Amino acid sequence: MQNQAVENAQARGHGMKSYIIDPRLEAVCLPLSNDEYDLLEKQIKRDGVLDAVKVWDRDGELVLLDGHNRLKICKDNKLPIPESTTVEIKCIDEAVIWICDNQKGRRNVATPKQQEYISGKRYEAQRNIDKFKGNQYTKESGAADFQPDQMDKTQHPTAFKQGLDEGIGQWKVRENARFAKGIDTIREVSPELADKILKPDHTSPTLGKGMVAAIPKLKQKLKNEPGKFVEAVKEIEKAVDTKDKKMIELVVRGHVSPDELTAKEKRIAKQHNVKPEHVRYAHEHNIPIENLKTVDQLAAIEARKPTSCATSWDGFYDCECGLKFEIFGSKCAPRWCPQCGKVDDLKRYRGG
Repeated sequence: MQNQAVENAQARGHGMKSYIIDPRLEAVCLPLSNDEYDLLEKQIKRDGVLDAVKVWDRDGELVLLDGHNRLKICKDNKLPIPESTTVEIKCIDEAVIWICDNQKGRRNVATPKQQEYISGKRYEAQRNIDKFKGNQYTKESGAADFQPDQMDKTQHPTAFKQGLDEGIGQWKVRENARFAKGIDTIREVSPELADKILKPDHTSPTLGKGMVAAIPKLKQKLKNEPGKFVEAVKEIEKAVDTKDKKMIELVVRGHVSPDELTAKEKRIAKQHNVKPEHVRYAHEHNIPIENLKTVDQLAAIEARKPTSCATSWDGFYDCECGLKFEIFGSKCAPRWCPQCGKVDDLKRYRGG
C-alpha cells in the first residue's frame, strides 16, 4: 500500500490521473491467462489503450473497478496512463456487485471455482446492502422474474433472487458464499494457494469446497494464536503441492475438524450400509470397504449377545467361567452371566 501511495503521488506530480487499487475489489476480478495477458500487452503496445478503464469516485479518489491489467501493462511499459469513465457507486458492496456483474461475459473462460467464488462474493455484498435496506424488495425495471410470493419461510430472499438470476438453487448460492469466505481467509496467508484452488490443474487434486469453507472456522478457533493459523495454512499448502488426495484430506481434517465425519465418509457409509466411523477407520488403515460388517450384520451380532439385568441389582457376582462383575442401582439379580450366558452358578459375594 505504501508503494501504491508513492506511485499515486508521483502521478499527481506529473499531472497524470492516479487510480487507487483496492485489494477487496481486485480479488473479485478474474485474472487473465498468460496467453490473454500477452495478447493484450501486444495490442496496447501497438494501438494504445482503446477502452477507458472504469472507476468509482470515492470522495475524490478514483478507485479502479475494471482495467487492472491495462493499467499494469501501461505502467510496466512506461506508456500513458489510460483515461477513465466514472461509474455511479455508493459503497464498497455496490462496487463488488458491479464487478461481478461486469464479468458475466467472461464466464465462458472462468473456471467453475472462479464462477462459484464470484457468485459467493456477489451474494455477500448484496446481502449487506439488503440488510441495510431492511430487506425491502421491489421489482426493478429489467430485473429477473423475481416474485417474493414464490418463496417459502425456509428460503432466504437475497439468495433466492440471485439463484433465479444465475439458474441455481438458493442453497447453492449460500454454499458459494461460504466457499468465497474461505478463499479470502486463505488469501490472507497464501495468495498462491488461493489461486491454485480457483484455477486448479485438472490433473491434480486440490481442496474441495467443503474444506475451503471450513478454513474460517479454523481461524476463529486459533484467534488467540494467529501464528498457529499461519502454520496450518502453510501445512495445507504443502499437502496440496504433494498432489496426493489422501494426504490433502488427512492434513486438512487434522487441522479443521479432526473428529467430524466428512460428507464423503457419510456418503460411502450410506452406499455400503456401514457405519460412517467405520469408513474412516477403514480408510486410515487401508481396509477394503467390502470387509466391513454392515449395519444389519452388526445389529444381528448385538441381538445374539446374552443380556442380563446387570443394571437392576446392587452387588458383586462371579461365574464358574471365571468372570467377576458388579452391578448397581438394580431391582433384581442378573439372570445369566454376561460372558458365557450360563443361567446357573452365579454367585453373589461381598467385596470388590
